[in-house]
Amino acid sequence: MNEQLTFTGDTVATCGGCGDVLTRGTYERYDGDRCRECRAATENEATCDGCDKVLLEGDLYPEAYFFSPWDDDVSSTGLAYCQPCLDSGGGDDDTFYCDGCGRDISTDNGRMTHYRIFNDGEQVCLKCIMDSLLAGGVSNLDDEDILASVIDDGKPWGMFFDRGQLEAEGWTTEEGWTNKLFNDYDADKLASKCKALYEAGRPFIIAYESLSITGGEGYISVYSKPEHALNWYGPPTNNPTDAWDAGVERPS
Repeated sequence: MNEQLTFTGDTVATCGGCGDVLTRGTYERYDGDRCRECRAATENEATCDGCDKVLLEGDLYPEAYFFSPWDDDVSSTGLAYCQPCLDSGGGDDDTFYCDGCGRDISTDNGRMTHYRIFNDGEQVCLKCIMDSLLAGGVSNLDDEDILASVIDDGKPWGMFFDRGQLEAEGWTTEEGWTNKLFNDYDADKLASKCKALYEAGRPFIIAYESLSITGGEGYISVYSKPEHALNWYGPPTNNPTDAWDAGVERPS
């Protein structure tokens, strides 16, 4: 973008093609340096998949997402949206924005939802949850309601882990709580066990071994670590990563 001084000494932006002063009426792109007329000479028109408005291709941003929370490579939906649609939250309803890592991720894989709700509204992906649990157990999730549901109500708030994953990170199972059949009748016992660990300053994790279709019954294991072995990373909102960093231009 070029600049020039006016007669009053003010600096104004000018088109890098024709030299005209760039105003919102002739300049709609946020990161270019030419007026719409100059851009139209070299850019094709395209339709926003959100509002159906016909714009120049440079005014549309491709939608990108991660197929699962554990994916390293970003995927494209083939759709593109204008800045106003992005600002209003438009886009693919089958994806969500993770408040932990800052990525757009598919909502589920047909069998499992890829996120959970934290602090009355924050959507956090399973990968961020897993990392936080491995770092410091349930109390490391930084959600008092979740912690209370476990140590007071005996809710088995946990997740599936790969075989041997917890052991490799230094976690060990609690006696009597290895691959244990659990249902609502065991809630008091689970609450007592987890509360004792919490009050002793020992982080704990509830690992799912298998669950019924309804989720009301299944086999779980309770893992713990000595207090001095705690690897504190903080809650699952401290390691921002962005899908747009993977090669897809992000709107400013």
